[in-house]
Amino acid sequence: PDAWVLIAGPLVPAAVRLAAQTNRTVYDCLYLALALREGGQMVTADERLWNSLSGTAWASSVLWVEKVPQPS
Repeated sequence: PDAWVLIAGPLVPAAVRLAAQTNRTVYDCLYLALALREGGQMVTADERLWNSLSGTAWASSVLWVEKVPQPS
């Protein structure tokens, strides 16, 4: 099988649910599902995605690209 299927496969059900709840694509929600599963944040430069998740229960799992801490 394709490596993408092996990596994303377990995330697909959660991504589909998130896509239905957020009105975003399953593709976008695969990254969100991964961030949620791992207890981390996804980084995005997609302004529409960022704006659509701001103020939602998922906002803390999304980080705007310009807010990524820079190394000292």
